[in-house]
Amino acid sequence: MSEMNTIDYTRNPASDPDEILTAFAGAGASADLADWMCRHPALRGDLAHAAAARWAGESVPSGAAGSPDEAASTARVRAIGRETLLAFRAGWSPTVAPVALAGLVSAARERGVEPATLAHRLQIPYSVFVKLHRRLIAPDSVPMSLLSEMGVALNRTVDDIAAYLRQPPALALGASYRSDTAPRAGTQETFDAALRSDPETTDEQRARYLTGDGS
Repeated sequence: MSEMNTIDYTRNPASDPDEILTAFAGAGASADLADWMCRHPALRGDLAHAAAARWAGESVPSGAAGSPDEAASTARVRAIGRETLLAFRAGWSPTVAPVALAGLVSAARERGVEPATLAHRLQIPYSVFVKLHRRLIAPDSVPMSLLSEMGVALNRTVDDIAAYLRQPPALALGASYRSDTAPRAGTQETFDAALRSDPETTDEQRARYLTGDGS
């Protein structure tokens, strides 16, 4: 086997995801799914799907009915099934829970997207995006469709985004205070109110997110 085909992926966790999945598939039955998922937590779902696909691929016995080959194949299928189930359970353990969302602005930049660009993709004014980042909008008033699209853009779940928005309001971005009294973050408003009062809100954005006349 050539050196190219013997890359030690266990020592290179930052490898390309496709390379990691290819290596896992190439390892065949010798690959410990739980171990691979522990070393590559970002690919837990893909690795589990790959293992399940392998399980399905091995579900057809190579020998005749009742033969030793069929019995061995059936036992192997059951073993892979248990392996996949245990790995899924391990994936939901609190010890491998994702880091809490620190901010919408930083999360966007971590994905290589400027906040203003993300706001445009979400079809909301940038100032409304900043209000969401500062948690100045009542979380229960934010449309589920927006939470879902934001989650996709930031590679987060809807629950992650909702949990962030439920935290107390934050101070302004880059604010500098020299007063002896502690600054206040501000009060929350509804998403509808923020969108209606923003002069940059377009007709398309109003049509997409607003219902009724707001009276």
